[in-house]
Amino acid sequence: MSSSTSIPAELKITLQSQVDHLIANSAGRWRVSNDGASLEAKISFPTFKKTWQFMDAVAAKAVASKHHPEWSNIYNQVFIRWTTHSDSILTDKDVHMAVFCEETALAFGATLETTSSSGLTRLIDQITGSRNVAEHIVV
Repeated sequence: MSSSTSIPAELKITLQSQVDHLIANSAGRWRVSNDGASLEAKISFPTFKKTWQFMDAVAAKAVASKHHPEWSNIYNQVFIRWTTHSDSILTDKDVHMAVFCEETALAFGATLETTSSSGLTRLIDQITGSRNVAEHIVV
């Protein structure tokens, strides 16, 4: 677990509400990992070019924020995970970067997935899941 100090309850509630809002308003793209230590998304775009532009914008923000994602890309899809390895739990950095990614994805034309899932999507579904993370948030 984390060596971080205790987090005030008000801050946990604020971060939890941000996570809840992100999940509720992202067309099913975002979820909390099974272990509660990361926020993950599968994001599809209309073209490879839009996908790359999204990744470039996220990369620039990640460098500026000194917080980097785990991610993979296949043609017009990106799987992205925000986690703080040094704390092994979800942090405010993860939440803020996930919110940035959702806003940026919408700006680059993120689309809803069709009913036929790609191999990447099926694999991601097998290794990820969702759960409440209030007890896993640290700042």
